[in-house]
Amino acid sequence: METCSLRSCGHKIDPQTQPRVECRATIVDKKHLKPATKVCWGKGGCATLHRECWEKLQQTMKKVKKNDPEQKMVKTAAETVECFDSLDTTHTKAKAVAALLRSARHVTVFTGAGISTSAGIGDYRGKSGKWTEEDRHDHKKKEQTKSKHNGRNNNDEDDNDDEEQSTDADEDGVNYERLRPTYTHEALVKLSSLGIVKFVISQNGDGLHVLSGLSPSNQLAELHGNVFMEYCPKCNTHYYRNYYTPDDDASQWFEDMTDYGRSSVPKPPKHVLKCKTCGLTHTTKRKCENSKCKNVYLMDSIVNFGDLLPDQVFSAASSHASSASLLLCLGSTLMVTPANSLVDMVVAKKKRKRNRKQTQLPEQQPPQKKTKKKNEAPPNVDDDNKQEQPITSSSSTSSSNTNNNKATDGGTATTTDDDHACGDGGVVVICNRQSTDKDEVCESSGGVRLWADCDVVMKVVMELILPPKELKQWEAERQTRMEAYDKARQEGE
Repeated sequence: METCSLRSCGHKIDPQTQPRVECRATIVDKKHLKPATKVCWGKGGCATLHRECWEKLQQTMKKVKKNDPEQKMVKTAAETVECFDSLDTTHTKAKAVAALLRSARHVTVFTGAGISTSAGIGDYRGKSGKWTEEDRHDHKKKEQTKSKHNGRNNNDEDDNDDEEQSTDADEDGVNYERLRPTYTHEALVKLSSLGIVKFVISQNGDGLHVLSGLSPSNQLAELHGNVFMEYCPKCNTHYYRNYYTPDDDASQWFEDMTDYGRSSVPKPPKHVLKCKTCGLTHTTKRKCENSKCKNVYLMDSIVNFGDLLPDQVFSAASSHASSASLLLCLGSTLMVTPANSLVDMVVAKKKRKRNRKQTQLPEQQPPQKKTKKKNEAPPNVDDDNKQEQPITSSSSTSSSNTNNNKATDGGTATTTDDDHACGDGGVVVICNRQSTDKDEVCESSGGVRLWADCDVVMKVVMELILPPKELKQWEAERQTRMEAYDKARQEGE
């Protein structure tokens, strides 16, 4: 058991019964810190506290002087906080989620970076997230610049330790070809094969949903693209590769030229075009194989900040979100728009249903079942087949379904008003270690809010849904599935 980092506490944290908080602060010059800080900061500014001790610390920091160095550390730590329910609480909440999954008529799943962290890819704003590391790197450069101007050497022992920790995190890129599906990825495939999960909407571009077995034609909407998929801009043929498709060097050149007017990266060939919306490039190094598309270069499918979401993908996601009687959100802070607007569609549908019931006269007959039009376009679609609202952050800026609500062409769901009957409609469940922009929506919908690792939660869920014998066999077959994933990627490595 870890010891609480709050000095005034100092007691052990029992993960079985006690909720905790993990965070990471930007280290200030330790010469400015008082000898006895309120928090026993570990290497790299890491700290683990009882959740109640964290809340107590925040209240205490409000009373100290504004120029107190530790106050700044706590403030930066608050941006990286990851909360964990006790294991007992997690099990209780996961049991409630399993019950919802069994009873819901149309389950749509929404996934984010948090389901892939155990595969080896980082999230964005956690204690070891990409943006956290970038902030720490920027802060360190500023401190070094100040030290130079003041004639001080700021490289004490603790700073060197911090530098060692950040070295690996500063290395460019992720080897996507070596990533393999997590327990959560595989659980969603299993639940889809059982007809429990009807559709998966993902913000992840790592390709792990497709590798695990979900079909992008009728089971999956990859809102922000897939690094293993490139397409022809002329005939729209999609090519799923076993290797990483984006041209990162060309994108780096465009970015460097915009920011600095020069680049150490070689200038890309003339056929490589700069994207007008994101400022990078989507052109890849391969041409379309269609004879009618002679010399047409393929484009990667990644949607960067500023890019528009493909209408066909967002339309399918919108249809399944509005059809959902249960929306299970896993590993996302739900901060990026327009993707997070899909969560509101679930509750909005429930409110419309309730309003109709409230305004209906006693002598009126219930409305007849009405089927939603297939392939209905979402609002704000322009003539270029793209979602008009660009992707932004609201904080700073395998087998086909065989159930009655199976997807039609393009992944659009067919649904009726009965799918949103009282007690079974508009419920939002969120599992994420950080606060999300839709926590209040989850609460108002009568859903479950879990603060835990997705793999931990999904393991409990699968234990409650699958019969023991079937669960044991399915988990035992993971090694076989891993070998199949390796084979699917082997030529790309």
